[in-house]
Amino acid sequence: MAAALERWRLDSPVVSVAVSLWLSLSAAGAAAQPLSGQSLVDALKGGGYVLVIRDAHSPEAVPEEDRRAPGNLKGEREIDPVGQGQLSVIAYSLRELDIPVSHTLHGPAFRSRQSANYVGRGKLTLVDALAETGDAAQLALLAATAPAAGQNTVIVTHQALIEEAFADDARGIANAETLVFRPQDGGAELVARLTFEDWAKVAVK
Repeated sequence: MAAALERWRLDSPVVSVAVSLWLSLSAAGAAAQPLSGQSLVDALKGGGYVLVIRDAHSPEAVPEEDRRAPGNLKGEREIDPVGQGQLSVIAYSLRELDIPVSHTLHGPAFRSRQSANYVGRGKLTLVDALAETGDAAQLALLAATAPAAGQNTVIVTHQALIEEAFADDARGIANAETLVFRPQDGGAELVARLTFEDWAKVAVK
């Protein structure tokens, strides 16, 4: 009996291994928990996240020359009033919730630049890899890159590129929908998905 009890002493190798395994599984489970509501707001206020936003709503048709926005010199697609409204909600929410953003990265397409301008947070930076036929691996790398301490990064780009970079995490992403990633261990963990309606609910709660 004494020998049997010895096997289950707290300092025995068997118990040590079991405790270590339990702790590692618990940590992994905690890391995988999604964020929402006030817990998400509190996390974003502390910085350290990357927000990937799909371009806002834009018609397939290119506007006539006399109806183009200033700066649309190549006659590209533009976000319409619906898209402008979507982005205005996100911009309001980020401002109202006082969520710090140091940089907003966007692709070269005019509607991506428009979307980034409407979000209007941090330094706007053009990244060629965020083009419509850009580099999905580079987008994934950007999402896995930790922002400056106490800051968040916003990335605005296209549906196809987002879905290629993040697979199931981005399946069916809607116009102006946000994927919130936490960079860690060389990768990016999805912790939240927010439509522009979700942003509004969080901001006015």
